[in-house]
Amino acid sequence: MTGLAWLALGDVAGWCVRETGRLPAHLGGWLLATSVPMVVLLPASGGWLIVALGAFALRATRDEHARAAPNPPLIGARK
Repeated sequence: MTGLAWLALGDVAGWCVRETGRLPAHLGGWLLATSVPMVVLLPASGGWLIVALGAFALRATRDEHARAAPNPPLIGARK
């Protein structure tokens, strides 16, 4: 079942990148939510790779949002 969920997430992520040029913001969270229980139950599995991908996706989307967000104007600041 987990493999099917990861295939679906990969398909959705690929579609989003093709359509928008960016990863979905929650992709890393979804990957971590499905892989962390697997790593806890089966530590000698390949779930560690998905944990790493989830962490990388979270960081990539966080960095992307930080670069894309304009600085808000200061209250009472003069131009």
